[in-house]
Amino acid sequence: VLGGRPLYTREDRKRHLRALWGEQVAALTVADARSRRRWPETAKTARLLVLWHGDIDNAGETGQADTDFQAIDGDLGDIVAVMGRLRSAGFTRVVIAADHGFLFLEPPPGSERTLRAPEGGAKWKLDRRCWAGQGGDEPPGARRISFAELGLSGEGACVFPKGLGVFEAPLQKAYVHGGLSLQELVIPVITLRLEPERKPAATTLLPGANEDPLRAPAGGGSVGAPGLDWGARPVTSRIVKVRVRWTAAPGSGGPWRLDWLRDGTALQSAGVRLSGPGGLEGEAVLELPYSLEGNGRATLRLVDEATGLAVAQAQDVEYDFLV
Repeated sequence: VLGGRPLYTREDRKRHLRALWGEQVAALTVADARSRRRWPETAKTARLLVLWHGDIDNAGETGQADTDFQAIDGDLGDIVAVMGRLRSAGFTRVVIAADHGFLFLEPPPGSERTLRAPEGGAKWKLDRRCWAGQGGDEPPGARRISFAELGLSGEGACVFPKGLGVFEAPLQKAYVHGGLSLQELVIPVITLRLEPERKPAATTLLPGANEDPLRAPAGGGSVGAPGLDWGARPVTSRIVKVRVRWTAAPGSGGPWRLDWLRDGTALQSAGVRLSGPGGLEGEAVLELPYSLEGNGRATLRLVDEATGLAVAQAQDVEYDFLV
């Protein structure tokens, strides 16, 4: 119910979205988004795209014999695949939300975990994990909670099986939801920022270094500054893994330190752990503080701790943290 208006069906929700966004909104299924016929035109015109994917629920609720976790994993793979299409179409912000959680019980509960449903009173709803109604008893192995205790209006109550028990009710026993477990109650919401593919930004070299930090000079000679690669651009995670790579043995033996600087101040530092053949590659993991909010630009600087000299740096490292 939004603004006092019930939205019972998917079509009701589509009409509500169009009333808010007009022609700028499109509502499709995930299958539509993978269709060569419907997708291209939609991707060109929509600013807000709503995708529905109900395959997991449909397969679980119908009790098909071939419903197993492998099939569910395949459905999740479909959602991941659509992210690639969204990215190619220029969408940058994606919110993935479920309408409820579920339990996948394998093997399905046997008779030892199957409870009789509440008897007596008025039954309004019954499925494997919940009975709702007025009156009725509380079967052994179940718990009764009034609507008032659940923050609901009315004189009714809900009865839930304890643990992983199920009521005798229609539908299969392996896929269930509606009970009191965290898996059923917690609704997952994931917010993603999709970034277009970009070429890695070049490392800024210090005076006297080679023009190419990843290539030794022709005919030998001194090696240039190591290359720095920090992955996502902009940085959207506070755990930043930076790869350091030399093309020949560095002039000094380190140890090496990587600094994250903002406005000339080091906000975080981490040692570089050498790896790879000949010790020519390293990795540093920076854990950026939560005091660093919003978006901006920083500098990555590689320091030879034995001499205190900076041997390479990357400027204009863009970051963007959700606040």
